[in-house]
Amino acid sequence: MNAPSFIYHRDVKVSTPTFGDVIGDIVYGGVFYFYTRGKSHGLPIRESSIDALTQFGAEVTHAANTNFLVKHPDSAEEGVIYGTVIDGESRHAGSSQANCCIFADREVDRSPTGTGTAGRVAQLFLRGELQRDEILVNESIIGSVFRGRVIGETTVGDFPAIIPEISGNAYLYGFCKWLIDPRDPFRNGFLVK
Repeated sequence: MNAPSFIYHRDVKVSTPTFGDVIGDIVYGGVFYFYTRGKSHGLPIRESSIDALTQFGAEVTHAANTNFLVKHPDSAEEGVIYGTVIDGESRHAGSSQANCCIFADREVDRSPTGTGTAGRVAQLFLRGELQRDEILVNESIIGSVFRGRVIGETTVGDFPAIIPEISGNAYLYGFCKWLIDPRDPFRNGFLVK
């Protein structure tokens, strides 16, 4: 189960220097993202397009943050649009779609993105494009997959929202053991002001 997810703004337009006008939705799925279609700008969700996808995502995120303030209804502070989720056609027969998430400082998420998938499930469901019992099989830029579905409906402030469930695979890569030497005078950390 993920955070209650909802569409914050529908069908908004931002202007980018390289790609022109881009239309999409601002959706909350744990963080705010700008969701848009890659096909509208000739951007397939493939490794061979990563430079263009990264540039596109960075420009869209910057434009969205410049033009739209976001604030979660349950927070006293203004938020930020954390990234851009660009969707497109999948490469695997069992996937519903593919997406590439460009976030933070032009970072590319190797996964389909948990919060991004939660937001996408909300977006599709609240637009009537995903049914309550339907599973979204969301494929990443490198072909890994998360599955998302609606397990409940709710509201967040005045926004209709859903409770998403996201699943996928994870693999153990190693163990780490931290030790603290009792002789270390800074073992509890330090603060510089």
